Amino acid sequence: MRSQFSLDRTQGATTSIVSSEYRTDSLERAARWNLAASGCIADRPSDDSWMLRTARVHGAVSVTGGAYCSTNASTSGAAGQLWVQTPRGATAAVHGKLSIGPGDLSYTTAHGGSLWGLGEHVRRRRVYQVGLGE
Repeated sequence: MRSQFSLDRTQGATTSIVSSEYRTDSLERAARWNLAASGCIADRPSDDSWMLRTARVHGAVSVTGGAYCSTNASTSGAAGQLWVQTPRGATAAVHGKLSIGPGDLSYTTAHGGSLWGLGEHVRRRRVYQVGLGE
């Protein structure tokens, strides 16, 4: 089951879409489809895929050779976590805490590199920026 999509503009001249799946075990995967100059993707297998190596992913974004993903806590009402993989597919490490019910992520090179995320928990909806200091 696909959980989210993000746009990746960090792969040089190629823009791609990254999608991840939601599972409650650590067998989740992410995949990338490169966009044609027209902005379309062909009906074909993904151009790249990797294991996320963490459970309950609600957002994933590829940044150059690495990846970040947001996960829900295993207990209701607890803060989510931001995970990093460098390189993509490597063992994921906790990079920090996020809002309750974190969702999709996006990346911008502004301010030395940062992620934008959102919290989707009822009555606790948030939009936030996480500086990466790259």
